[in-house]
Amino acid sequence: MSQAGAIITGAASGVGLALTKHLLDKGWKVVMIDINPDGKQPCEELGDMATWIHCDIGSWDDLVRAEVQDHEDLIIERVAFEWCPNITFLAANAGIVTNPFSLDGLLSPSETIQCPKPTLKPLYINFVGTVYCIKLFLNAVHRRPKTAVDGNATVEGRIVITSSEAGLYKLPADPIYCASKHALVGLTRSLGPTYLNSFGITVNSIAPGYVPTPLVAPLIPITPTKYATPLTTMLRAFDQLVASEESGQILETSGDNLHLRPQMPYPDQVSK
Repeated sequence: MSQAGAIITGAASGVGLALTKHLLDKGWKVVMIDINPDGKQPCEELGDMATWIHCDIGSWDDLVRAEVQDHEDLIIERVAFEWCPNITFLAANAGIVTNPFSLDGLLSPSETIQCPKPTLKPLYINFVGTVYCIKLFLNAVHRRPKTAVDGNATVEGRIVITSSEAGLYKLPADPIYCASKHALVGLTRSLGPTYLNSFGITVNSIAPGYVPTPLVAPLIPITPTKYATPLTTMLRAFDQLVASEESGQILETSGDNLHLRPQMPYPDQVSK
């Protein structure tokens, strides 16, 4: 068996970079994907067990045909899986927030008759980009040679999506971000059973609270540390879901705690 590998989106900083280092310490090979070109330098510093792909996951064209090492090719199947054929883990982690009070935000009415088009970029990065990566990961895993277990061909893989507590609760400060994270929770619960039963791939999500990373840099000086979820808690959550054989789970991380969050029960048989 060749060395286990992972693909991590949003790997240039924050949770993605911490997860990259965590997996490298465990002996994994890691494909780092990020739109931020500054991520190339930390990747080079991590050694030859990590490789870097500069890509906008919210763009299908960018994902399937991006310039990598002076040639154009399919990023996930031809670049990532050729570099590490035994990739078994996708961390769909990339995400952005918005400023709802900017002119293109939902909380800022225009003073003129010209209404600015609302920004939907978080939907494209947080949700649509995750869908794109999952589809490409499934395709690549499905096409590679299958592993025989007890005479039966199986495909094994793990997908862990970074959602948010904003995918479980309201977030009036950023409604579009909140909607994108709710979408990821619905995606996880809907894909989870099907992917496990049909492809042997688990799909689970982490729903973190406030994690002090560059994504929320303005909040760090004004937020008491007692309300923070440390990166160590996030890494415990990733470890738990990568090891789990369950699929369709939402694991909330709050401070030092991990909470499995089951789906709200149906109110009656008609609803079910």
